[in-house]
Amino acid sequence: MSSDLTLSLTDTARQYLSEPQASLLGGILFGGPSHLPKDLVEALRTTGTLHVVAVSGQNMSILAGMVGSVGRFLGWRISLVFQGLALVGYIWLVGGGASVIRSGLMALISLLAVSTGRQYDAARALAIVGVSMAALHPDYLSDVGWQLSVAATAGIIWLSPLIQARLDRYSKPLSSIVSVSLAAQLVTWPIIAANFGMVSLIGVLANAVVEWAVPWIMALGALSLLIGQLAFGLGQVLSWLVLVPLTYFVGVVKLLAQFPFAKFDLAGLPMGVVVIYYTLVVGLSWKWQPRKAS
Repeated sequence: MSSDLTLSLTDTARQYLSEPQASLLGGILFGGPSHLPKDLVEALRTTGTLHVVAVSGQNMSILAGMVGSVGRFLGWRISLVFQGLALVGYIWLVGGGASVIRSGLMALISLLAVSTGRQYDAARALAIVGVSMAALHPDYLSDVGWQLSVAATAGIIWLSPLIQARLDRYSKPLSSIVSVSLAAQLVTWPIIAANFGMVSLIGVLANAVVEWAVPWIMALGALSLLIGQLAFGLGQVLSWLVLVPLTYFVGVVKLLAQFPFAKFDLAGLPMGVVVIYYTLVVGLSWKWQPRKAS
């Protein structure tokens, strides 16, 4: 958090909300678990939901969607310009870390594709952004946040549609939610295990039941804090609305974290195991790819 505006917004959140809701709102909006209570951080790790306090592509999509909805009456070209400026401003606001830049660049590429009438290829965008960032800043390769960001995005792009296609036969309403969470969990657990010494066994369930709350927290929270800079009382009223999904999120995460066998402690992960695992994931993804009729 690197700007006076960010500090002012987080201070307003603490005036509006009690803990841990205030810190959670700040984490979701601006990234970083450093100011969260230790018991909540541990619960987030146990349930595989720590990613919610890391700025990601979801944050960028929600922001672009909000700005796009407001600016739509100005015409789509002007709306895209405002969305681009909002994304650049948001990257600056949250400090411009490696994972933030990765998410922001992919979002900006998406806007560029729309503005030029081209189809957005998320896989190609991830490859270009990931390789470029690693080439310009090799130290990003050792940044855990960047590793998780790239791996989770890759899983969602390539693996999630394949999982969803197989889950659709059982429950289409749930297949999209479960497939995204499962894909992200499958490709990130070795990184989490290597850096945190544990693997969440309840991550898919936890993400499935709390994921709906994150967009509401971000949208209502941002609105209440921004309005609170101009009209403190009105912002306070709006903060009562965001308190609902925040309290739900905290309650569910802490409850699930208490489940027996919610996590598996794993001290040390041999590199050979990691290589074999990712080889199997890539091989399975290739096998599941739909084949074009000859």
